[in-house]
Amino acid sequence: MHDTVPTRKLGSLGTKVEPHLQGIAGDHFVDYIDCIRVRTPHRYWQHPTIIKKIRKLCATAYWQPSHWGNYWYLNVTQPTDACLRVLDQLKAKLFYAEIARDYCDRTGDLLTTFRQHCVHKWKRQHTRQVQDTEYGGPRTSESNLVYYGKRSAKLNAYACHTEYRLRGVRALERVGITSLKSLFRFDYDSFWTRKLCLRKVNLDRLASSLGCDRRDARMILSQHYGKVGNLIISLKQRIPAGNKRNYCFKEMALDWTSDNGFELVSKLWKQQQQDADEDDQWLCIMLLVSLA
Repeated sequence: MHDTVPTRKLGSLGTKVEPHLQGIAGDHFVDYIDCIRVRTPHRYWQHPTIIKKIRKLCATAYWQPSHWGNYWYLNVTQPTDACLRVLDQLKAKLFYAEIARDYCDRTGDLLTTFRQHCVHKWKRQHTRQVQDTEYGGPRTSESNLVYYGKRSAKLNAYACHTEYRLRGVRALERVGITSLKSLFRFDYDSFWTRKLCLRKVNLDRLASSLGCDRRDARMILSQHYGKVGNLIISLKQRIPAGNKRNYCFKEMALDWTSDNGFELVSKLWKQQQQDADEDDQWLCIMLLVSLA
């Protein structure tokens, strides 16, 4: 039996919905914990009763030895709140987590949009594509943004699956996860606002900054297979972080439309639209209060 969570507040992407199953965050996207790995005390290693109880509260769970073979850890996929409580009662120590978000992708174009416009913050190496999966860094890195297309059972539709893999205690603490209890009240919207960065290249400004024409700027972009994030890394010496980079690579955001699904829009325009909606809501409230 899944736990239920309170109604989601009106956010930047989804709409307000009724109380729902654990993890559902909106009509067109879903937030959840995709996988965790925990270390338990020695007396619980490969305990058959414990693993049988945990498997009823998650998708899959199994014991696995560490790389060095000096301890065993428990790998749990899509745990519910009840599963996290059981692990917390066993005094399990969290050292790996995958924060996931599935975006409804009816046409399959959103995955291409991510590959072209997603910028992996604080990364110095180019993204790596293995079959249909895009990796922001080596698999052993402390933080790694990964995305690929799949059919989402939670949305009951084809989706662009994005997950942020956090490996190690330090990486978890940097995003505010200090224990299993931190996952109960985890703020997914704030997390993805900080971690997910989408940019669109302005060829005219890029050509002006590099001292070339628009055709040469387009050729430079095509040499990076149209991936803006890889282009920024290659030009980090010539176009460092700051206003110059912001002019050449405009910050974008995702916006849902009923006709075309998720689309890229200017982040500044989206913020202005949200501010205007909030002003309209306050105006309606003040009008109702004055009439009362």
